[in-house]
Amino acid sequence: MAPRANHTITGGHTIGHSPIDDKLRRFNDSDSWNHGRISAIRMLCGQYLLALQVQYNGLWATKHGFWNPKCTENQSWTPTHYFGEDEWIDRAELTGGWYTSSITLTTNKRRLETCGIPVESPTFQESGRLEYVSGIFGCYFDRLQLHWSLARCPSGKLITGDINDCKSCPIGTCKNNSLEIFGAECTPCTDSTTQSIARNASQSSTLRANHTTTEGNRLKHM
Repeated sequence: MAPRANHTITGGHTIGHSPIDDKLRRFNDSDSWNHGRISAIRMLCGQYLLALQVQYNGLWATKHGFWNPKCTENQSWTPTHYFGEDEWIDRAELTGGWYTSSITLTTNKRRLETCGIPVESPTFQESGRLEYVSGIFGCYFDRLQLHWSLARCPSGKLITGDINDCKSCPIGTCKNNSLEIFGAECTPCTDSTTQSIARNASQSSTLRANHTTTEGNRLKHM
């Protein structure tokens, strides 16, 4: 897969703390990402988010988290979630203080299971298009940061976290054959979808015209 065009990457909230312990492992998946895309992910869950492994461009990066044999915790892996080129992670909900307690990822098509046990505070919500991850870990994630490319509305306005921040696509354009455009530019619809959108718009226009005519006739007879 060819690298995507240059785009702005921004780091999300830093979950956890900044330990000095040299025995902890530091990681940054930017080299594995290499301006490509996340093609799969799996997570190890327990009381906290214990480990995660991300596949970039069809190749698995190193597993991060829960590396010490002395770590003990009830644990279970999520299923491996694969993403086609038309699917990407566009939202994350994270909780945690000293460690990363939980993470819930949502794509432009589905919501994945929560990994870890959420805490009430602090909580964070991030959005855009998830590109890669970085952090520090021992038994748990002492520090975790998600790195996003900024999503834009067709107008060029940045989406800064509110999935309702964009208006619907103009008539004749859509995303995934719908009017939902969060996380990507509007693109030309298929003929059937364009016709459907145009038909609905035409019907709405006709209804407004009929309402205006009816209201005008009513006023004449008052």
